[in-house]
Amino acid sequence: SLVELYPEWSIAWYAVGCYYFLTGKQDNARKYLNKATLLDRLFGPAWLAYGHSFAQEKEHDQAMAAYLKASQLMPGCHLPLLYIGLEYSLTNNQNFAEKFFKQALTIAPNDPFVLHEL
Repeated sequence: SLVELYPEWSIAWYAVGCYYFLTGKQDNARKYLNKATLLDRLFGPAWLAYGHSFAQEKEHDQAMAAYLKASQLMPGCHLPLLYIGLEYSLTNNQNFAEKFFKQALTIAPNDPFVLHEL
């Protein structure tokens, strides 16, 4: 296994976590993605995927916390802001959702996913 070969590499844990996420095994995905974030607290894509693992299970607060961390680590990337907006929208907080969608729009004005949400 990848993490057996490279247990100190956060990217290895991230890759396995993404595999489990894509195969619908959220508990395993969360375990591996959590380990990736523990090995490298500054690995933004791992935080983003970690948030997805919570969002998939409708754990909105935990998803938003992970997305907020990703947004701090990836200031030029609109994706964490888009996903925070989606979580707010899913919890019926349209004012906050719109705020984050607009922030995402300023970074990526032509992204069809952002435009779709507005």
